[in-house]
Amino acid sequence: VATVVEGKVTAVATGTATITVTTTDGNKKATCEVTVTAATVAVTGVTLSETTLDLLVGANATLIATVAPEEATNPTVSWESSDVNIATVDNNGKVTAINVGDATITVTTASGNKKAACKVTVTPVAVTDVTLNKTTLDLLVGANATLTATVAPNNATDKTVTWESSNTSVATVSSSGVVTAVAEGTATITATAGDKTASCAVTVTPVAVTGVTLNKTTLAVAKGANATLIATVLPANATDKTVTWESSNTWIATVSSSGVVTPVLEGFATITATAGDKTATCEVTVYDPVNEDGVVINGVKWATRNVDAPGTFAATPDAYGMFYQWNRNIGWSSTNPRINSNGGTTWDSTSPTGDAWAPDNDPSPDGWRIPTLEEQQTLLDTDNVESQWVTGSLKGWLFTDKTSGASLFLPAAGYRYYDDGRLYNAGTSGYYWSSTANSAYNNVYYHYLHFDSSSGADCLSTRYRTNGFPVRCVAE
Repeated sequence: VATVVEGKVTAVATGTATITVTTTDGNKKATCEVTVTAATVAVTGVTLSETTLDLLVGANATLIATVAPEEATNPTVSWESSDVNIATVDNNGKVTAINVGDATITVTTASGNKKAACKVTVTPVAVTDVTLNKTTLDLLVGANATLTATVAPNNATDKTVTWESSNTSVATVSSSGVVTAVAEGTATITATAGDKTASCAVTVTPVAVTGVTLNKTTLAVAKGANATLIATVLPANATDKTVTWESSNTWIATVSSSGVVTPVLEGFATITATAGDKTATCEVTVYDPVNEDGVVINGVKWATRNVDAPGTFAATPDAYGMFYQWNRNIGWSSTNPRINSNGGTTWDSTSPTGDAWAPDNDPSPDGWRIPTLEEQQTLLDTDNVESQWVTGSLKGWLFTDKTSGASLFLPAAGYRYYDDGRLYNAGTSGYYWSSTANSAYNNVYYHYLHFDSSSGADCLSTRYRTNGFPVRCVAE
């Protein structure tokens, strides 16, 4: 800590020491307490390892501060950035580039307030490349797909990607790379980042028609009327859903561009709807709704309308007329309220007499009569007669002679129940009396022509003769 020579004390190091003097005779002593403190060496300056520094955004570098003199008592320094939005500096002089621009990093000594500075210039990380996840893309009209752009390097300062279509009438592209197919053709989608680009060739093809259906596959339409067929094209997003219409026999029935079928003459025609390369057909039967002289079907001449009040025909072929109990010529209303042709309302549930329909009880107009079972069965001869259930405004059964094309329509009038005259099945089923008894049941039950939309037409059934059925007569 301290030395002493001939009374000269020299400080060696910081600390404390005792200096003692002793006499040579008498051994007398005296002491001095010596405290040695460090000498203060003032800072005379500070320098930096770099006075300018170029960094890319995101990069860093460390500046080294040198304090003079080397033995300065307090070499502590502090760091500061003139713009921390451009570059920051930590307590160890590590500079980090934040954004493009200039900033000054300053180091200051704690002792003496000496300073040194470094100008930092931060430049952007340029885009070196941009790539797409697809270079070709096939889309159907109306479909879409997303392209993904990858910008290199990953730390590029501005990774903004802009999108462009070379032909927006064929395909468009959104700001997020979603490509939407608009119409058939080709287009190039280009992604741009910085001064780099990448492209994808887009080919748009139409959505093909896979099928076409019609709301009806068979159609019976009366002369003087018309009916509309409705075509449904599949899939719903088919590019071209145009439907064209054609009639196989325009002299029987024509069809408009909107599917309206117009009858011309009695007979048969096939209406074809075409969409793309797909077709659907409807078999059309044209019939004469009113023929005062009757119509011949498979050799039997039939009235074209039901019997209404005794001795009269209903106004139109689709009118139900009146209902009759077997072998009785009192007609009953085909709609409610129940009333008969004589103005009465009491239903007669007693069994009619006789084993044949007496001519005096036949309600048919002059020159006509109730048909036999055999005559009704001629309508069911599939070799010579085509038959079908008719829907729409007319509900019933249509019988068409395959040779002449003449047609007979029987409305689905329903019937009145045998015990109380209640009305059943109007609009869903048809029941028409024959004059033929069922001998297996002692002539209590009588044969009739029956039809409905689910089971077809037949003459297999018999019913108790107090039921009320409509009458469609044949020529005598």
